[in-house]
Amino acid sequence: MAKKKLNENHLFFPFQPIQTKNDHFYSGRRKFVNRVLENLTTPGSTLIIYGERQVGKTSLANQVVNILNNKGSLKKDSLIEIPDFDRSTKCVTIDSSSFYLNIQGLLSSIILAEHKNSLKRQFPEAYSSRVVENIVSETEGFTLNLSVLKYKNEAKTEVKNDSEKISAPDIVFDYFRRLVDYIQENQKVDLVFVIDEFDLLDDKSGVGQLIKLMPDTRFIIVGIADNINELISDHKSVRAKLGSNKIKLPLFTEGEIGNIFELVQDTLKSEHGKEVQFDKNFKRVVYEDSGGLPGYAHLIGLNIIRIIKKNLKKDDIICVDSELYNKAVDKIFNLDLYEFYDDFDEATFSSIKEMIKEQPNNKEILFNLAEAPATGIEEDELYKGITEEYQGGFYDNLKSMLKDGMLKKVYGTNFVKFTDPLVRVSINVARKYRILE
Repeated sequence: MAKKKLNENHLFFPFQPIQTKNDHFYSGRRKFVNRVLENLTTPGSTLIIYGERQVGKTSLANQVVNILNNKGSLKKDSLIEIPDFDRSTKCVTIDSSSFYLNIQGLLSSIILAEHKNSLKRQFPEAYSSRVVENIVSETEGFTLNLSVLKYKNEAKTEVKNDSEKISAPDIVFDYFRRLVDYIQENQKVDLVFVIDEFDLLDDKSGVGQLIKLMPDTRFIIVGIADNINELISDHKSVRAKLGSNKIKLPLFTEGEIGNIFELVQDTLKSEHGKEVQFDKNFKRVVYEDSGGLPGYAHLIGLNIIRIIKKNLKKDDIICVDSELYNKAVDKIFNLDLYEFYDDFDEATFSSIKEMIKEQPNNKEILFNLAEAPATGIEEDELYKGITEEYQGGFYDNLKSMLKDGMLKKVYGTNFVKFTDPLVRVSINVARKYRILE
């Protein structure tokens, strides 16, 4: 059988969620998949998946969608425990909440959307009924900026101007309830709604109203947050109820980072006939430098394959060691990284490089904060680590960086940390290999 052509972009996926077509590269996290599935056996359960940027929240949600919609390979994984649901269960997805001004606008989108895992695509028979046609027509009449749906589907770009975002009045709650009730009753199916990037929704109030209105419908809410209070702004009784149904995804463990390379190693052998071995020291160094962020490991892996693939001959065995790792680091930092990866904030990182070069006071703040734990450090503790000659104006400089969005306060605390944890990793790696001094 002919071997597949080797393409590193089909092996490593820096800063991208793991999708159905490549779910066999999903590393670790089986216990979290099982927790989500178990939670969904309870009618009316609403689950919050939250945590730091770049820790795999969307990838986790994608695997659950694949399993419940009977797609992908993970449903056959021996470590996945698929519970017995009372009846057929289907997932409906909302990719990004950045297009909606409020919950009502988001619900309008669910009613009207036509993407792959939408209600309309999964239940076309229901949408041809008079009942649903009326609901759709009524929803269209009350929803503002519907044209953004087409823009969203074509461009998949954030809408940042509030006046252009999709919004709707409270009556859409009733339209949504009627539609869901109709589909669940007539199609004999239970629906699970997966709302991703919930942190980008402008007005998050209304979750409690939605849950009370639909006590038997399941929701998974996914978003960046240090605390669920950042995602759920309703009455404290609602937050208390949801507090028991939450999963805070941690950073990747050393084993999970290592497993990323082990899965690729197996694929290279089985599908391409290439013997590439990632040695233990290599995987350990990648884990230490990654700060537990899988995107960094994928980025290193992508560049490793680019370096070695020209020399991959039949029957050759290539050992990927620390020497190749150093070459990959050098390759990454000597290219314009942002040319390839939008998630790496070009403006922020360029600003940081300028600060390090021209502003020694801010350089001290950045370097000390990068050395602090990923969870952040109290402002006063950060101040104590600053060289005395650079302590002047510390709090003003810190305030400026917080205002610019380069840094952020940890919710409900006096701790500060990098808004994008990848910036912290980049500074530490660049310093370690003397790319930044």
